[in-house]
Amino acid sequence: MAEFRCLDCFGQGPFCHSCCLEVHSSHPFHSIEKWTGGFFKKTSLHAEGFILHLGHGGLCCPANVTSPNTGLEATEEGEWGEDNGVLLEAWEPRDKRTLVIIGVSGVYQLIVSWCCCPDAPDHTIQLFQHQLFPASMFRPSTAFTFAVLQYFHIDAVECKTSASNFSNKLRRLTDFSSPQSVPVSKIYFIYYTHLISLRIGIVN
Repeated sequence: MAEFRCLDCFGQGPFCHSCCLEVHSSHPFHSIEKWTGGFFKKTSLHAEGFILHLGHGGLCCPANVTSPNTGLEATEEGEWGEDNGVLLEAWEPRDKRTLVIIGVSGVYQLIVSWCCCPDAPDHTIQLFQHQLFPASMFRPSTAFTFAVLQYFHIDAVECKTSASNFSNKLRRLTDFSSPQSVPVSKIYFIYYTHLISLRIGIVN
């Protein structure tokens, strides 16, 4: 049954459940809605069982046979910053594979399946290879897309946007009615935007 639609895909959909997850294997930060029988209601890829596979073209690593134990460690206290607010249940990590990813269009919670091949790099390098900047080099549970850090850098230069206002904007984009529940810390933008600007200058 084609009960899903994507607000970001151009000229595609509606999708059935399996097709929706397959199509978004390379577009994990799209916003999707689910038909309730009377209207489309906002949902998320995470809520629908999406898993972000790193490496292998978006497919599960054949060596990752113990996925519940090969993901991220539980979020350590303080990594989300000093101004979390009260987190909603939906934002509480369900297991060690949960990763919070901050992108241009909002904040996302995704289950990550790492590449576990014998020659696979460590988790932080795998994130870098997928244009994700980890908030910690040791057991990261939060990451930023290169795009959002570049966007904030330009926003700060051209519009004089503060890290606080930018993080508040991302919270509103994620959950307009309860922005305080979204785990985004302004302190990360101050530090990582300068690092990522150097990185972008190298790769471009």
